Amino acid sequence: MPNFSSHFLYLNFMKYTKSQALMYLIIELFEHKILYKSDCLDVLEIDDNRFHHYMQDIRAFLTNFNKRYELKYIKQYDRYELIEE
Repeated sequence: MPNFSSHFLYLNFMKYTKSQALMYLIIELFEHKILYKSDCLDVLEIDDNRFHHYMQDIRAFLTNFNKRYELKYIKQYDRYELIEE
């Protein structure tokens, strides 16, 4: 029988669910066209790895369902930009 206690313990410390975080990021991108990683980490209270996974999910979503837009990472400014093609 798997031990889920550590997984549930971790979930209790998450402020937002993954769905809520993804919706927040998508709304911010479409409203402002720019996301600064540091701001998102602070607001969502997540680590760098989780943020990276969320951005991969958003990039896949745009590729599959909204081909007019592309998500680009601008390393110099440590930010993501939503580009309309």
